Amino acid sequence: MRGLTPSTFGYISEQVAVGILTGGTVKVAAVMTKGGAAMATQLAARRVLPVVARLQFVKKWAASVAISIEMKVAVERGLIIAAETPLSLAVKDSAAEVFERGVKRATFERTAFSNSKILDEVIAALSIKKLILTPGREGQFWYKFALFFEVMGDKATAPASKGWVKAYNRLLKFDSDVFEEDRAGDLLALYRAENSAPGREALRKSLDDFAANANPAALHPDLKFLDIENVATTGYRYENSLSLLQGNGWKYSPHNGGRWYCSLDEFADAGIAKDRLQLPVANSARYRVEFETVPIKDKIYVPYGRQDNAEWLEPLAHDYPNLGVGGGSQILVKDQEIIVKRVIDLSATPPNNVIYQAP
Repeated sequence: MRGLTPSTFGYISEQVAVGILTGGTVKVAAVMTKGGAAMATQLAARRVLPVVARLQFVKKWAASVAISIEMKVAVERGLIIAAETPLSLAVKDSAAEVFERGVKRATFERTAFSNSKILDEVIAALSIKKLILTPGREGQFWYKFALFFEVMGDKATAPASKGWVKAYNRLLKFDSDVFEEDRAGDLLALYRAENSAPGREALRKSLDDFAANANPAALHPDLKFLDIENVATTGYRYENSLSLLQGNGWKYSPHNGGRWYCSLDEFADAGIAKDRLQLPVANSARYRVEFETVPIKDKIYVPYGRQDNAEWLEPLAHDYPNLGVGGGSQILVKDQEIIVKRVIDLSATPPNNVIYQAP
């Protein structure tokens, strides 16, 4: 960009976009010398996402009286940031470059979720729009979308990408219009997607399902945890007392509103379990109750915050910092009997004493 005036930069950007949108009939090389500017092809690649997206946004939003000038400016700024900022210390490419690599894969089926369709989803996503309007966070959506492509690799299909946008809208925590937290990384962590191929496949299937079946009008559209048995074969609950289980044949029945909070984390210390899962004060987490995930795999969901009452998802425990540091994984089992496999007393002497073992 050194030596370019704003007017020259704008001209080159528009010409690069025209070349992309017309299938290359206007060549990038033909416009790289406007105003005496000599630019590398890499800059053209870095401008792809912002330029194409800007053209689509301006055309779509200019026709709508509901879209403010402030929003248009914030969107343009966010797209430019995405084109110019490296994804991470390890990945030097910009979010725009990572994004473009992802959607250009032969397996992506770009026509199924093109730039314009992505923008349609963004326009419909209230929390993403609020994020874009938050000063200093205009480019955050595009950055996290690129991170999704980087982590998921060939599992970032068009349907899964659509599901990611919808899920990301629910992974943003706001207090009214004040941004508080971005939990995109928490969802990747829950599925163990960063270091597990089965985790990436499970997340792909879950996002496919979320894109296809989630009711957009629902306060809490269900994000199912599909293929959980390939991510974790055992689930856990941490209890203060065993009276409920002992009186119920060592199983959890589908009452309590049909919901059971559980975790995929195996803690060997009750205090750590209580702290990481932000358990209620009355729950000492003395007992670790274990069960198999395969028999209940069709009834497991990613919970929403505030005991499943908030509008944002809570894949890792965070919403009750007064109860602990948080960060433990959370799943919600709905309307499904859970048969206990084993119960461990974490506070016994000797420690980790087996209280119950299924026959």
